[in-house]
Amino acid sequence: VALICLRALTAAPVSAEAASEKAVAHSGWWRSFNDEALTRLIETALTKSPDVSIFQARLAEARALRSRSLREFDPKGAAAFGLIREYSSSGSIVEVGSDQGNSGLATRSGALSILFSEIAPQLDLGLFGRREANKATAVADFDVASLGYAEARRQLTLLVAQALFRARTLQVERDQAVELVSSLASELSGRQKLANQGLLSRSTVLALSSELAVARAKAISLDGHLQMAKQEILVIVGEARSNPSELDIGVSGMSPDPPQQIPAALLARRADVLIAEARLRAAVGRQRLAKLQLYPSFSLLGDGSLTSIGGSGGGSAGLWSIGLGLVLPILDRGRLLAEARASSARAAAATAEFEKAVQVAYGDASNALRLAATDKTRMASLIVAEEADRQLYQSALTGLSRGLISSDIMHEAKRRWRSSSAELEIAKLDRVNHTMMAIYAVGDADVEDPQENPS
Repeated sequence: VALICLRALTAAPVSAEAASEKAVAHSGWWRSFNDEALTRLIETALTKSPDVSIFQARLAEARALRSRSLREFDPKGAAAFGLIREYSSSGSIVEVGSDQGNSGLATRSGALSILFSEIAPQLDLGLFGRREANKATAVADFDVASLGYAEARRQLTLLVAQALFRARTLQVERDQAVELVSSLASELSGRQKLANQGLLSRSTVLALSSELAVARAKAISLDGHLQMAKQEILVIVGEARSNPSELDIGVSGMSPDPPQQIPAALLARRADVLIAEARLRAAVGRQRLAKLQLYPSFSLLGDGSLTSIGGSGGGSAGLWSIGLGLVLPILDRGRLLAEARASSARAAAATAEFEKAVQVAYGDASNALRLAATDKTRMASLIVAEEADRQLYQSALTGLSRGLISSDIMHEAKRRWRSSSAELEIAKLDRVNHTMMAIYAVGDADVEDPQENPS
């Protein structure tokens, strides 16, 4: 773990766009199941789910924030332009028409136009590594958002798959309950005939009637839960207004073989680990920036102005200057030292969170692979049990046709066979679910580290 943390601290930052696009492009784990309903629902969710719009908006915000941070050391300054127009008038008493002896007031007026412009640019030189630290922090922050977007999409696909498998399990249980109701109803009809003929006690008929009523209630309850599970699927995929009874959830086919061991590139395949690493890089970048605030800051300062005066006696004049600015953090040094200590603490916390993410990833992968490995043995045992119960039921049918056993024994054998068959179907669904969780826990199978040694 220490070596992994050291790699996170010293490795060159990965392109945020490339990391996000790679994570999203290799998120089609569900296609390996060859499940038409699963593929259809997941693709619908990735298109129509409101969560996707939320994720896209957050990613767009992160992209804008990254662009703003990367321009932190770009030239700054404002330009000012103005136009001033002055009017003036002057007058004097002169003689007008002196030959008539009349006198009056004559005036003369003029206009003056002044056009001026001024600009004062400023450029922070970003010395002592400020520019590089700021860029690394901005890239790491966007990595967190872009990888979070990819992981959110993958979690959405996981929610769809889990909801679908729950609905299929309920469908198997509901169908088993419906078959049990049908079997009990048929058995009750036969026993009522025997009771009417006086060949069977009334208490036996009442007991079977009670069992049938309980089975019907269970079938109704399971059907209600099935409709609720279908509605949950529709909400996740963004089609909540659709009728859940019309949703075709299909049946599970053969799942792919689960991974046999934890891949060596696990830490490069799991988005949660990559997110923790990006957060660690961002925290280290902020720690470096906080320490660099204690150093002097150098800036290039410029100033230029141009003034043009129109009218009689007008002209133009220009003035410009350039200099080097120096800012020494003297009076607020105590505040900057406190901020540096705080950023160091945050970097230490990010390191611990990264170590925790690594351990959680290995723990999740180990448990998922261990659970998936038990399905093979469980399936083999249930196949043997289902075959035995099927043969028992066939023997019961033969014995009943020959008059060797009663119908009660035959119905009991039939219920046992249906129960073991339903248990086998549920085990198949569990195997698909556990395989899915194992593939999800180890990361995307298509993502490969190009630097990983194939041997």
